[in-house]
Amino acid sequence: MTDITNKQQLWQSRIEDCKNSSMPAKQWCQENQIAYSTYSYWVRKLRSETIREQKFFSEEPVFAQLPSEQDILNASQGIQAPISMFLGRVRIDISSHCPQNLLQSLIELLKRYA
Repeated sequence: MTDITNKQQLWQSRIEDCKNSSMPAKQWCQENQIAYSTYSYWVRKLRSETIREQKFFSEEPVFAQLPSEQDILNASQGIQAPISMFLGRVRIDISSHCPQNLLQSLIELLKRYA
């Protein structure tokens, strides 16, 4: 084991001892002749390392299946939007399933910027 690992284990043990005691951390540090600032430093250091390790090791990759361009074309065949709006070279198709609040927001934006 390296000195760093030994030191980490020592401080992990000290922090556990403090938590298992019924004393506040400052009092425990005084009785064990440890500077409270040093104790706090190691609490933060070990906590950040634990969080970093959890993020690194526990996040398994998740794969998402994205439709191909052909899948999208196949799915959209036969579906027509009841409303098509043209603003210059921009075409906006609005489906009959469009939520009312979204349509209202779109109209407000068009009033302001079109």
